[in-house]
Amino acid sequence: MQEHYLGDVHDFVKYAFLRSLTEQLGLRLGVNWYHTRTEPDSSDGDNRAYLSSCSEWESWEPDLFKRIEGLQQLSERRFGRVRELGILPTSTIYYEDQVPIPMRDRREWHESARNALRDSRMVFLDPDNGFEVKSMTALTRPKYTLFQEAIDFLRDDKVVITIQFAPRSEPVDSYARKRRSELREVSETKYCLPVIRGRAASPNILFFVLAPANRIPLLKGALGNFSKGSPPYKDGHRVETIE
Repeated sequence: MQEHYLGDVHDFVKYAFLRSLTEQLGLRLGVNWYHTRTEPDSSDGDNRAYLSSCSEWESWEPDLFKRIEGLQQLSERRFGRVRELGILPTSTIYYEDQVPIPMRDRREWHESARNALRDSRMVFLDPDNGFEVKSMTALTRPKYTLFQEAIDFLRDDKVVITIQFAPRSEPVDSYARKRRSELREVSETKYCLPVIRGRAASPNILFFVLAPANRIPLLKGALGNFSKGSPPYKDGHRVETIE
């Protein structure tokens, strides 16, 4: 996650999702930013027209809309401002150390994150791109969540949420199900929670959720409630569940 992305339209959906789940489940949230260096020449993640284009976003989450405006000036886009602005619940724990490139240091970084977020019961992993892919290199690896990192948090008895940006080259639903199957296989879990699709901008943002068995029934209801509570959009809602 690069700090200059903070406050874009995808972030609005992220924060709305996390606020909804913490309210419904009553679990303390931990955020692992997957902090990577800012790429100053990149215009990705800078979709901010939603703040002025219509009232849809403000009417969906008026309190969030008001708070996230504090991230729109480039000079204000730093992780600490999310806490200062009260965008997420005040009890939220954050880990923002930069993701290292060498794998030997990556493991230490991950263990530090687990320790920093040990008092949370739900963790959000926020990489630049999503889950690991075969094409990643030593230099691009910091932009991805490794499957084992998500599994470790699950084994710590936490609800685990992470993101994936959907490619434009294939149907979103089939891609989401394929990635979920990979995640289920490597995590050896038999539970299949819906994937949450945020139809905020191109590319769409996907949320994958892993959870201990005793959390599954409540989570299914919470995911459905979040989707149904989102604004209408085209033939459905801004947020959809992919079963």
